[in-house]
Amino acid sequence: MNRIKISYIGDKPTISTNGIYFNHSKPDKYIYLQSITHILNVLQNITETQSKKIKEFNLSQKLSDSQILDSLYKVFPEFNEFYSQNIDSYERKIKAEEEEIKDNSSLSELDREILQNNYNLIFDYRIQRAKNKLVYESMINGAVKIIKEKRISLIKSLFTREFFHILQSIKTTLEREKNSPQITLQFIDEPNSDIEIELLIKFAKS
Repeated sequence: MNRIKISYIGDKPTISTNGIYFNHSKPDKYIYLQSITHILNVLQNITETQSKKIKEFNLSQKLSDSQILDSLYKVFPEFNEFYSQNIDSYERKIKAEEEEIKDNSSLSELDREILQNNYNLIFDYRIQRAKNKLVYESMINGAVKIIKEKRISLIKSLFTREFFHILQSIKTTLEREKNSPQITLQFIDEPNSDIEIELLIKFAKS
């Protein structure tokens, strides 16, 4: 099985005739892959007899890209096929955008040339961002699947921007589910303690 490659690339680009600009409020999903992998690994290792409340993560352990992908393939063995379909579709979308530039009569010939050059310059960059996003979203979906199967009731950690973003993603994905559980995402800020964040999940009794 050929493995994909993930790597940090950067913020979301905006392409215009004036150049290429980067939106710092739209970071590369790669920055979240370490933390979501730690969550996914703990979720996968919880047994039926263990507590459904997760309160500890070994965040000091630096994971390699290979370890991140290993965790993904455990919950999504058919990911390569899914990945190929989606990346091929995204490449077609970009190429369609480039064709629209060629046919845009409202642009001068110079502006069309500048835009086409900018699209070519940023092509590989956009593809890598799409790869990273696809890995991240697939890992979120994998975490949600395990949370539902094992009826996890709590995920709690020290607050970091990455964990907050990930727990928001898990909450949003769970809320889209049919018969979704009651979900609360909250901060815990007690005197003389580090700020914590927790996701409370209450499933209906079966």
